[in-house]
Amino acid sequence: YVSTVNEQIALLDDLLLKIRDIITNRIERNLKLIAQLQLVDLSCDSFTLDNFLSIQDETVKRQTTVLVTKHGEVEEAVSDLIKLVGSFCIGGAEAGVGEHDETELRRYYSRLMYRSVLS
Repeated sequence: YVSTVNEQIALLDDLLLKIRDIITNRIERNLKLIAQLQLVDLSCDSFTLDNFLSIQDETVKRQTTVLVTKHGEVEEAVSDLIKLVGSFCIGGAEAGVGEHDETELRRYYSRLMYRSVLS
């Protein structure tokens, strides 16, 4: 009995390490990077309107590419997190993730993504 409990605790500990890794290295890291993106380039002290528009157009194109890529990485990480938790076996059966819980988790990270873009 004790060895079975210890095995289950070890499996749970492994699950928690994997969850922490996904959240820290794949989700939070990308959200922080998104929050640090500068969507406007004001590096020049003096410029004409046409020059300003040209610089901003290039900046927006460049940052949009980064933003789309990082958003995709966060979405993939959230999906992986849901799969990981859902596939965890408790007493020989998969735990699963309810549709409501999955929706709430996705909504939570969607709000964090929105806040990161705004900051």
